[in-house]
Amino acid sequence: MFGLIVKINAGLGQVARLLSVIMNQLGMSSTKYELGLRGPYSTIVEKPDTVFPLFSTGNSLFTSMLGTNKFDKGLACLLGLLAEIQFEVSKRRKGFRPPYSIEGDCIQSLSVKRRFKDSKDWTRALRFMLTNAKHLLAEIIKLQGLKQLTEREQSAQ
Repeated sequence: MFGLIVKINAGLGQVARLLSVIMNQLGMSSTKYELGLRGPYSTIVEKPDTVFPLFSTGNSLFTSMLGTNKFDKGLACLLGLLAEIQFEVSKRRKGFRPPYSIEGDCIQSLSVKRRFKDSKDWTRALRFMLTNAKHLLAEIIKLQGLKQLTEREQSAQ
């Protein structure tokens, strides 16, 4: 079980890093969130100053029974940040539409919160989140390519 938690933490740290790189490429900053990039111990701040971990300590069953699972809130914030970035990209490129819809803490009607969830549904929700991030990255590459082509055409004239 501990090995699985380590892998999940590392993966979420990579997702946080990817979203940070995408935001930098877009020249945007979030109005609601700020990432604390620390590898497998990354965090997300819900502005103004509420910090949530993007890593699990492994005792989430106990904390979820108490209703204080900050890991779940961190995942919901990460999904919110992904939605905010997707919205920004859709304003810049009219044809962009991510494969899965995001509403609140749900992606394609599946919550990213682990609390009281079937592990298959939770895994599917995280897979959908990763798929949207992958499509977002592909769109950023297209936008950068179009920007470079436009700059080359303008300099050739």
